[in-house]
Amino acid sequence: MYTHKTHQWIAGLVSALLCIPLAATAQTESSVLHGRVSFDAGGTLLRGTDESDWSSGSINTLILPGDTVWVDNGGTTELEFSGGTFLRMADGSKADIESVSPGAAVRAWVGSFYVHRLNRSSGSFIFSTPAGVIEVDKDSSVRIDILDGDLTTVSTRWGRATVRTDAGGSVQATAGRRVYIETGFLPSEPTPFDRTG
Repeated sequence: MYTHKTHQWIAGLVSALLCIPLAATAQTESSVLHGRVSFDAGGTLLRGTDESDWSSGSINTLILPGDTVWVDNGGTTELEFSGGTFLRMADGSKADIESVSPGAAVRAWVGSFYVHRLNRSSGSFIFSTPAGVIEVDKDSSVRIDILDGDLTTVSTRWGRATVRTDAGGSVQATAGRRVYIETGFLPSEPTPFDRTG
């Protein structure tokens, strides 16, 4: 039997069902995408945008835009970003995480870094140093070393990286090639290096 209460119950159910897509959309828009620590051999420290103190990082610690990551000498950490991009840091490395998705952007200051992007990687990966900007293609493995001062070496084990400086110029570091960059200068021509070492 159809009653007034039944009518109210049906109207309430329809109203609730109509709100589900709106709630899901609002939740998606307000949620912050993140990366995570996927490997830690010790010595990983993190500092958030609004934090003055460093905290220890361990496996599955969330990485958010604005975080600063430091790895002590002798330490190693790996950060995983959505879409199949990994950043390994070691031996006194420091970097600021500028964005994590759909493309990741990292500003590094000092240290040794490996960028490994799987073939299924999505978005872009932009790695900035005091000397220039490196964009790493998907299906690539690239080592970036920021030495004393701002001299930076970009060594592509496989795949490709595009290297640019503020002085202008853009070069491709393809598999087995290394590029040097320094503030105020054009990138060097790519030179071969021994990938077995």
